[in-house]
Amino acid sequence: MKAIFFILFLFVAVCGCKGEKQPQKNEDNKVVDSVNYEVVQQNEVTVLNDDGVVEEVVSEDVVIKVWKKYLESEYCDVVTDNKELALSLIDKKSPSVASLELDGANHPKVREQSPSSDNDEDEEDFFDEDFEPTVIETFACYPLDAGGYIVLWYNDASDWGRKVFAVFKFDGSVLTRLKNAFPPFESDFIDKNPSFDWDKLVKLSGSEVLYFMQDCWIGGFYNNGFTVSLGGMEETFYEFNGKDFIKGK
Repeated sequence: MKAIFFILFLFVAVCGCKGEKQPQKNEDNKVVDSVNYEVVQQNEVTVLNDDGVVEEVVSEDVVIKVWKKYLESEYCDVVTDNKELALSLIDKKSPSVASLELDGANHPKVREQSPSSDNDEDEEDFFDEDFEPTVIETFACYPLDAGGYIVLWYNDASDWGRKVFAVFKFDGSVLTRLKNAFPPFESDFIDKNPSFDWDKLVKLSGSEVLYFMQDCWIGGFYNNGFTVSLGGMEETFYEFNGKDFIKGK
C-alpha cells in the first residue's frame, strides 16, 4: 500500500512541474514572462549595482548606433572610405562604452600579428621598431530621464599631448554635439590655450569642446559616470544623475 501511495505522489509531483509556466518567445522575438505577463526587450541590458538593485537599463547596441552616426557626421575626424571596416574594429567595452584605435593620420588601426619567435628579446625589438603613436576615440552613453542619451566623446592622443572632450545628445537617430554642456570640471584640468592645429585635425571648435592639460586625462568610463585623473596621483569622479554630471566629493 505504501508503495502505491509513493508512486501516486511521484506522478502528481511530475505533473505539477510540467504545468509550471515558463518564459516564452513571441513572434516579435521578445521574451514573455507568462506568469507576470511582462515583456522584456532582448536588446536591452539591465545593469545592477553592488547591492543587486537596478542601476540603469541600456540598449545593448546604443553605443554602436552612436558610432555609426558619428562616422557619417560632420564632426567625424576618422579618415576612412570603409565605414564597415571601422565599425568592425570598434572595441566594445560595455553596452554603453566603445573605443576605436587610430594611427597617426587618423586611419582606423588594424592590428597585425607579430611574427612568432622563441626569443623574447627578438619580439621586444620587433615591437619597438614598429611602434607608432596612436589615437583612441571613445564614446560613452548615459540614458537621460527625459529620454535619449547624453553621450561623452573623448579623443586621447597623449603621445602628442592632445586630449579632447565633447558632449553630444543622441535621441536614437540624430547625434548632435552640444555647446557649453560640460561637466563641472576643475579649472586646473583645462588647457585654455590649445593649438589651432588640433582644431583642424579633429574638426572641433570653441564652446563645443574642451582640451585637457598635459597632466590630466580621463581615468575611465563607468555605468554611472567617469573619472578624471590629475597627474596620476588623484582622481575626481563625475556621477550622472539622469540629467547632469555632478562632481563627486
